[in-house]
Amino acid sequence: MHHSMSLQFLGGAADSTAMAHAGSVADMSEAFETDDFLYSPSITNEESWTLSDLPALTFLPQAELDSLMDKVITRRFLYNETVQKQGVVAEHMYLIVQGTIRSYRLPGTIPRRNSAPEFKHRVGDSVAPSYWGEKGMILGQPCEHDKVVGSESAEIAMLPKKDFMQLLQKYTAFRHAVGRNLSMRQDLFEQFRGFTAAILTLRNPRGLLDIDAVLEAYNHLQPALHPGLDKQDIDIGAWTYAVRRLPNNLTSNYMYHMSLALPPFLASHLRHIQNDGYSYRDLTLSGCPHPVEAVPSPSRRRLAWALGNYGKTLVLLRDGYTDPLDFISCLCCHIFEARKFRQRLQTSFTKQTLELISTKCHEETEAAGDQEALDEVHDSALKQLPLNSAEKAGLKKLWPTDLIKRIRDMLMHREDYTIRIDNSTARKVEMRPYDKWIITLHAAIAKLLRLPSVTGSLPDNMEVHIVSSNTHSVRNCLSAAVHAETDKILEWGAEHEPNLVNDKWHCPTDRIYALLPGYFKAHPHLKQDFTTTDERNGIVRISNTSLTSIVVDLIDLNKLTESPNVDPAVKLEKRDDGTYRLLVNIDYAFGAQAEGIMRVMLDLFGCRLKSVNVLGKAGGTVGKRGDIQYPTNLLFSKASLVGDTCDELSTPCNTDPGLTAATLKEMSGRDVHEGCVLTVPGTLLQSSKLLAYYMHIWQIVGLEMEGSYYGRQVTQAQRLGIIPSNLVTRFIYYTSDLPVSEDDSTNLSSVMQKWEGIPPLYAITRAILKRIVEA
Repeated sequence: MHHSMSLQFLGGAADSTAMAHAGSVADMSEAFETDDFLYSPSITNEESWTLSDLPALTFLPQAELDSLMDKVITRRFLYNETVQKQGVVAEHMYLIVQGTIRSYRLPGTIPRRNSAPEFKHRVGDSVAPSYWGEKGMILGQPCEHDKVVGSESAEIAMLPKKDFMQLLQKYTAFRHAVGRNLSMRQDLFEQFRGFTAAILTLRNPRGLLDIDAVLEAYNHLQPALHPGLDKQDIDIGAWTYAVRRLPNNLTSNYMYHMSLALPPFLASHLRHIQNDGYSYRDLTLSGCPHPVEAVPSPSRRRLAWALGNYGKTLVLLRDGYTDPLDFISCLCCHIFEARKFRQRLQTSFTKQTLELISTKCHEETEAAGDQEALDEVHDSALKQLPLNSAEKAGLKKLWPTDLIKRIRDMLMHREDYTIRIDNSTARKVEMRPYDKWIITLHAAIAKLLRLPSVTGSLPDNMEVHIVSSNTHSVRNCLSAAVHAETDKILEWGAEHEPNLVNDKWHCPTDRIYALLPGYFKAHPHLKQDFTTTDERNGIVRISNTSLTSIVVDLIDLNKLTESPNVDPAVKLEKRDDGTYRLLVNIDYAFGAQAEGIMRVMLDLFGCRLKSVNVLGKAGGTVGKRGDIQYPTNLLFSKASLVGDTCDELSTPCNTDPGLTAATLKEMSGRDVHEGCVLTVPGTLLQSSKLLAYYMHIWQIVGLEMEGSYYGRQVTQAQRLGIIPSNLVTRFIYYTSDLPVSEDDSTNLSSVMQKWEGIPPLYAITRAILKRIVEA
């Protein structure tokens, strides 16, 4: 039985402040009892309506609708009466039961091209049944318009925010109905599509970007990782994040030429050096009038070369979507912060400042190699510059060896960048990097397993497990060399890094992994010895990445069982059934690159594939750093796409019943969050507004950049019959940062401490390896 309800109001308008704070019928009754407003609840047949008649509420069960009877309050507004003012954050879901509400944008908020007088601008009308207010409650954003009655009268039902958010949390159909309206009516993704269009589609015929348009689009994004974008203080955290992901010649380079293929003269030279066993970083042509030199990016495996001495750098793109978006968003962040820095210095720039920088540049050059002397030079220079203590400390950390040179370069550079994205015709005739990479991988597998043919098809009696992780955690867990050296590593750690040895670790073996980088630094000769031992035990590294930047560890699980020294939690059992057992551990792919890499592996291994495992770090929307995320689904965000903007939800991505959230919690001692994990096109592209939308509508627990690309290739290959339909998939992440947190120490620019990152990473690694070797 449907219940109907009407609330009659007599008299004039209620006090708007009282309305804003009302939360229930009782509260509203008290708020509306004023001299000029009489509140009188009643139910009449003449003006009856049902809650199920209202948008979004129609998706709720009848029992819930009945319970809302005591929560929803209504009021009748008269013609031209303002229901909600522009600039006020909604605290109710406003449901138009009867009448028309007009939206007006006030003078002063509309961009003007001339000095013509401004008037209140009518944006449009909302006719019953309709609603608004979800933007304020979900995104925390103020109303963009005055909401004014446009008919003789209008009856408005108001659902308090507390009750609205409870419904949103409880009912999936209601949540997504609200989400669809929010994304379509509020142009929620407009800024993201604008930024993407400015980069990928609005180039001139030569591929040159309008850098001013790109910067304007970036400013509209308001990235969550760049909270200080509009502030006067330099956002050292965001600047550090961006600079470390760009080529090292950033402050002296003027043009970036981005391409999906190498120019023929570079490609030819690269083929020669790769045949000699060298990598792309050895692609240096110094004995010619136009030298070419590889330029690293500290925190990105980015392929870039400085071309001559003319301030021009070639950047080889890994894909045509996520890589350019990531590069240019990082460059935009640098431009905004470098501009702040330069303008700060110019406000107090004198002849003495110029002499100071010149003198300190000379002193910095003479102190090269002596970090203590460099620190003294930098401190004495920064003391005389108009910067606060946090900015000075951040700059020293960002450029510890050449800070003064960087300052000089930025003052001269003035952020004058040119960007060209070239769809090179060379890629139409050259072999794709993915195909080169898989051919190299195929040959290495044949050599490792001693197959009769290096180029023939793989044997049918073969089991393959793919793991996408990193270059250290899987290898360290299975390395006989590491675990044979345990006592020596701990003895060295007790003397040189006692805090890592004495700290309480949930798994004591994690101390070894925490100490390894320092141990190798103190004993550099041991690294090659460890590699040789690992090779004898069936762990071989393929460093020839064929311009993909993806290193591979091939692990012969049959040979590995001959060594007793592995992580104690991973118990290897020898099998004598004649089956080849191979683990292929690939380093992190980047964004859309994951799709191409996974596709060629699935084609190569086919029915021999037993599991696909993806582990790594992800941003978190719940919990804390070091927690674990156990995805129930992967959601591919298409917010930045110009055409298809319907988000894509994958099938369940964890299909192993033996690896559960409870298992992970027991193995790690960390909180485990189950839920949807979002795949995004770039970390700097995420705004607080967009994250709030996905948190409330899709209830995501985290976000990363590759999962959906892997997942949909697996699904496609299963439907095509290339790989088994019962293939086991495992996707598990640990939380590396909290992009929605206001605490700067939890964002990506703040390095994770070893006690934060190592325990969850190795717990995930052990859990997956345990399931693989037990299969």
